[in-house]
Order: sequence, then C-alpha cells, then structure tokens
Amino acid sequence: MAGKDNHEALARIESIEYHPAEEAPFPLDTIKPIFRPYDEEDIDGIFIRQ
Repeated sequence: MAGKDNHEALARIESIEYHPAEEAPFPLDTIKPIFRPYDEEDIDGIFIRQ
C-alpha cells in the first residue's frame, strides 16, 4: 500500500531496521504492509528496463 489513498504499488525496501516499539522511528499504526515479494513475471512489460 502506498500514498495517502493506500493504493497497491511497486516499491523498494531501502533498509530494514529493528527497534523496540517505544523507539520506533514512525508510529506503529502508520506502518504499511508488504503484500508479496517482487516477481518480474507478474509485471513483465509494464516498466521500461534501462
């Protein structure tokens, strides 16, 4: 889910960090789920490869 309207979108995870809940860099209720890993076959032809 991405954006304020929570649409499904392709996104890149830049880093993974682990924090206790009280030290989380973002409020836990605003963290968005990851639906599935990227699969090139699912979106073949949608993006122009450079």
